[in-house]
Amino acid sequence: MKQPDNGSPYANLCAAISILQTHIMATDSVSDPVATFGSNYMPTPSLELCENMLTELLKDVELLEDHRKVKS
Repeated sequence: MKQPDNGSPYANLCAAISILQTHIMATDSVSDPVATFGSNYMPTPSLELCENMLTELLKDVELLEDHRKVKS
């Protein structure tokens, strides 16, 4: 997998997917996060963060879609 540039649409998409995957794994587990991650456990509003990132990404995707339509 290519290394994404920070803040790029690709990086935001990768981060959002990773957040979703982490959330899915966490909610599908009986693991205690503190026992699993110890003092490194950092609870965040991951779904809200993911939604915000995807919303921001939509602006870039919309511009790319408009550009594609002009070329067609």
